[in-house]
Amino acid sequence: MPKKKQKWLNTEFCKLLLVGGFGYSFCYTFLLDYSVEGMNIFHRNSTTSITGLAHPALFAVYAVFMGLGLFVNLGYARERYRCKNRIVAALQYAGLAGMLVVALVETDLAHGPKFYVHTVGAVIYAAANGFCLFSMIGVSRKSHDRMRPLFYFGFVFMALTITGFATKLCGFTESAPTLTAMVILYFVNYTDMFFGNRNDGAKQAGKERKAVIS
Repeated sequence: MPKKKQKWLNTEFCKLLLVGGFGYSFCYTFLLDYSVEGMNIFHRNSTTSITGLAHPALFAVYAVFMGLGLFVNLGYARERYRCKNRIVAALQYAGLAGMLVVALVETDLAHGPKFYVHTVGAVIYAAANGFCLFSMIGVSRKSHDRMRPLFYFGFVFMALTITGFATKLCGFTESAPTLTAMVILYFVNYTDMFFGNRNDGAKQAGKERKAVIS
C-alpha cells in the first residue's frame, strides 16, 4: 500500500523527534534518577519536574523533545488517517500549551504558587495528549478497522494510567504511559499495521480473480 504523502509534516523529521524523544525520555527518567541522583524510579521525588530542579538544562531538552515530538506526531497521525475532528485538533494544541507551561514555570517543593501553575500545566499536557491519541484512534477506527483492537487497548491503557497517577505519582507512573504512547504512535504513523481494513487483501484478491476470469 503506497504511503500517503504528508502536506506539512516531513516524515523523517517527525520520526527523528519521536525516536529521539523516546530515547532521551528513557535515559532522563530511568537512568538519570538512578545513576546520578541515586533515586529509585518508584520514589516520589523521581518525577521529571523534580529532577529538573537539579538539572534545568537537561529538563529543557526533555521539554522540547516531548512537547514538540508528541505535537508533530499527533498531527502526522491526524493527517495520515484524515482525522479532521475539531476536538482532537484542540487536544493536540492543548497538549503543547501544557508543556510550555511546564517548561517555563518550574515546580516548587514548598508548594507555592509556582507548584500549582506547574502542576496544572503538567495535568493538561498529560491529559490532552493522552485523550488526543485515544480520540484520534476512536475516530479513525471507522474507516480503518485495523484500529479497533488498539482502541479497546486504549480503554485499559487510560484506566491504568489514571489509576497510577491517582495512587502513586512517581517517575515510573509518570513516564511509562508517555513512552507507551510514543511506541503506539510509531506503529500508527510509520507502519501499515493499523492502516486500512483487515479485508483489504481479500478485496484485492477478489478483483484480481475477476480480472483473470474476464
